[in-house]
Amino acid sequence: ALTFSALVLSVPGRAAPKKESIKQRIYQLLQRKVEKKQKAKDVRKKLRVLKKKEKAISSQVQETQQHLQHARKEYADTSQKLQKTRSQLVRTQGALQQAQGRLARHNEALGDRLVSIYRNGSLTYVEILLDSQSFSDVVKRTYLFRKIVENDLSLLRGIHEEKDQIVEKKK
Repeated sequence: ALTFSALVLSVPGRAAPKKESIKQRIYQLLQRKVEKKQKAKDVRKKLRVLKKKEKAISSQVQETQQHLQHARKEYADTSQKLQKTRSQLVRTQGALQQAQGRLARHNEALGDRLVSIYRNGSLTYVEILLDSQSFSDVVKRTYLFRKIVENDLSLLRGIHEEKDQIVEKKK
């Protein structure tokens, strides 16, 4: 027991550095604990910020998906309308070509009729009466004259109708 006491007594201040070292170690550990708490607090704060960003981005994605869905629906509707319009255009162009063909035939018939009138002269009721040989001849000539006049009027009406249809279809 003497040797141990001598040893302890022979190293003055040995217990003091150990006590200081322990205090310093405790101080360091407390400081680390504070730093760790601060880091944890910072991480929680960053996590909250990231969660807010995630929520905002998620909301934006959802809104963008809704806009995209709406745009796709509009595109589909517009495409369908375009297809209907194209079909209608093809039908209208066909009808226009038919109307132009009828107009050309009517114009040709009118031209032939005008040439006939020019070559043969125009016929009047007076001429029908004077050139007739009998009453039945007057009736026949009057009937034929009316048919010619009806045909000429029908031809002119047809030309006007065809022109109107062509103008309408071109709109």
